[in-house]
Amino acid sequence: AGTPMVATKVGMVPFMLQNDEDVLVNPGDVEAMKTKIISLLNNSEKYEQESKENREFAEKNLSWAVVADSYLNLYNKMKHE
Repeated sequence: AGTPMVATKVGMVPFMLQNDEDVLVNPGDVEAMKTKIISLLNNSEKYEQESKENREFAEKNLSWAVVADSYLNLYNKMKHE
C-alpha cells in the first residue's frame, strides 16, 4: 500500500480497484500497461496523490482488523442460516 498501481483486468482485481479505468488494462495489452506506468512516473503530483489514496484505501479496507471482522461476520451469518 502507498504505491500507485497499474493492473490487469483479471479475477478480483477490477473489484478491488473499484473498476478504476485509470489503473486497469486488458490482459496482454503491454502498450497500455507501459503507457500508464510511464504516465505515472512522469507526473509526480499524480504519483503522490495515488500513493496517498491507495494507502488510505488499504488502511480502511484491508487491515487485519477489517479482514478479521469480515470473516467473523461471514461465519456468524453462515452459522445462523
